[in-house]
Amino acid sequence: MTTRAERKSKGVYGKWDEEAMRHAIEAVRDGTMGTKKAAKQFDVPKTTLLRRLKNMNKIALGSCKMLGRSTDLPEEIENQLAKHIEDMEARLYGLTLMDLQKLAFQIAEANNISTRFNKEKKIAGYEWVKGFLKRHPAISLRSPEATSLARASGFNKPQIVKFFELIREIYEKNNLTAARIYNMDKSGINVVQKLSKVLAKKGKHQVGSITSQERGQNVTVICCMSAGGNFVPPGFIFPRVRMKDELKDGAPPGSMFTCQKKGWMNNDIFLEWIKHFIQHAKPSQEERVLLILDGHKSHAPNIEALELASKSGVIMLSLPPHTSHRMQPLDLTFFKPLKTYYYQQIEQWLHANPGRAISAFQICRLFGLAYGKAANVSCAVNGFRKAGIYPVNMLVFNDSDFAAADVTDQPDPAENSDDPIATTSSALVENASSAAVNTTTSTPSANAILSPVTTTILTPVTTASTSPSLVGTTLRPILEISTNDSLFPVEEPASVITDTPACINKTAEISNLVSDMQASPVGLPSSSFYSEKKKIVVTVTDISPLPKRIRSMNPATKWRKSSSATILTSSPHKNTLNTRDSDVTKRKRGGAQKTKQKRGRKTENKQNSICLVCGDSADEDWIQCKNCKEWAHEDCADIRDSKYYYCDNCS
Repeated sequence: MTTRAERKSKGVYGKWDEEAMRHAIEAVRDGTMGTKKAAKQFDVPKTTLLRRLKNMNKIALGSCKMLGRSTDLPEEIENQLAKHIEDMEARLYGLTLMDLQKLAFQIAEANNISTRFNKEKKIAGYEWVKGFLKRHPAISLRSPEATSLARASGFNKPQIVKFFELIREIYEKNNLTAARIYNMDKSGINVVQKLSKVLAKKGKHQVGSITSQERGQNVTVICCMSAGGNFVPPGFIFPRVRMKDELKDGAPPGSMFTCQKKGWMNNDIFLEWIKHFIQHAKPSQEERVLLILDGHKSHAPNIEALELASKSGVIMLSLPPHTSHRMQPLDLTFFKPLKTYYYQQIEQWLHANPGRAISAFQICRLFGLAYGKAANVSCAVNGFRKAGIYPVNMLVFNDSDFAAADVTDQPDPAENSDDPIATTSSALVENASSAAVNTTTSTPSANAILSPVTTTILTPVTTASTSPSLVGTTLRPILEISTNDSLFPVEEPASVITDTPACINKTAEISNLVSDMQASPVGLPSSSFYSEKKKIVVTVTDISPLPKRIRSMNPATKWRKSSSATILTSSPHKNTLNTRDSDVTKRKRGGAQKTKQKRGRKTENKQNSICLVCGDSADEDWIQCKNCKEWAHEDCADIRDSKYYYCDNCS
């Protein structure tokens, strides 16, 4: 169905030129010619010229050409909506089309703006949504990627600052080059491929494509690459008890092969891989090698592997927890093209061998073909550059990247920590925050560093006034910025004060403002928003505030200390592991059964449980949340020294 604007565009409307209209208006106002003669000479419509001379248009004034009627919402409110959409998406609470339609209707009603919106359904129309997206091309409808709460809160400024400081310190101390900086990670591959789109008859109800099985078993692949473009031969972990030579056919030369009952990485396999890595990277005490990896339980607490790496000249640095989706070079640029090529090889094999299914004996051959295409120098170099690891560049992440962590208000892990490395990071934050903030009403620059005191950014709320600008008489706090937020640029606030007024209930305030406007004959809006310059009383953030987590005031709530980036091969970390192992041995001797029951460890139905933190159902040590009674892995929860556990959702 065509819209009214589309039907009008097919006619003869708007064929005149803006420059010609300007000359015609000037000629009539100068008195050099009449309206009829000016319209004929400059080839502009006579009625349009008369309207422009009398300023009868609401928006299109002078010679400006704007076809169609004006928008239902003023430009200022639409800009607020566009900004609000971007802010909500950055915090991982994006708005749907229905949310936008409801919010547009509510903001129009709150400001008493006459619109064509549906008052029965209380939403804006789809035509308005289409026009809004056309007027704001930077916004589009996207399919979001599921992001866990742990990832959202884990990727925060204090964690990232500490990691980059450790990286810079290691580079300077050991004089590392790109060829001696490695990243290791593992991923699962399957005989069941992710299907590509195929051509089919239009309108067909169901389109299928052949696969080898309904659900295949995962084979874990361990990959490692350097910032200089070198690749260590991969390792394969097959979900079986005994190894067969037929499984190795077609694998990349020099690959490592091992078996585990479920195909998972464990301490013994990681120790074997460390030997494999040392054999190909050839580190030494004179030329050390940096190995960056995640904090999986087979890496960080594996004292035997850490001792071997330390003696061989390998410096192992763990990434901050739940940040691999942003800081793992292999995840950023390598695994996606690798799996794309691998799935293509599976489809080609199935087409070349109709009626046959792929088994574990074909995996290495198909993976070897895909690995040869994906493992290239540019892929490795771009991965380290995109993560900001080499060259070191903390500016690859901006404020919007940390917006999701602001919602959960993740504390600085350096606080109340005995770790000497964390103390260094804490000192850095204090030094960076020592600059004073200008407390006058002038707007500070975007790169200004805030003082250590808690500062409140206020936005003006306009009252009934004759001024067309948003000059407010009431200041409302909309955002609090702590000391830790001062390491990165912040948006320019409207005004900054250090005396925070008492907060009031927003809903009641909005209702009172609207009631006052309707009761006052001076402030009562007319039927058209554009007939006179009016002030916006209720903003978009008043109706739909940005999400902010409210911390529980329950004194029984136990906040676990957050882990952070750590040099795994350092002496403090290894001493901590030895101390913890001895404590565990003592607890086992002194009545471990009683302790297990107090902490709510799980003893049955493990196969049906999913970890609250990692989302995996691996058969490991479990612990139950005291509030919601859901289960999590002990290593994921990281509360070995506490009797009770409260998950992030219940805290």
